[in-house]
Amino acid sequence: MIAASIKHVNGTATVTPDTLIIGVGAISFLVDNRGSNDLLVSFDKGNEFKTIGAGLVLSFDVVVSQLTIKSSAGSVNYEILVGIL
Repeated sequence: MIAASIKHVNGTATVTPDTLIIGVGAISFLVDNRGSNDLLVSFDKGNEFKTIGAGLVLSFDVVVSQLTIKSSAGSVNYEILVGIL
């Protein structure tokens, strides 16, 4: 599937998990860890996390309406691009 529009989300993650409500129709994500600590991203409301190393980018195709994010330590700036149907 090809996204019809892109939603741009910038923020700062801390060690406390934060839920980002993306909305219905999200089909792809590009997550850019702009910090010096690891960024942890969960697709299942914080049960399991995928680690994105400092300065790395992860892209994936998945249909979810929210992401849970947190940092491994301190705070981490991030940028997320979301493909929307």
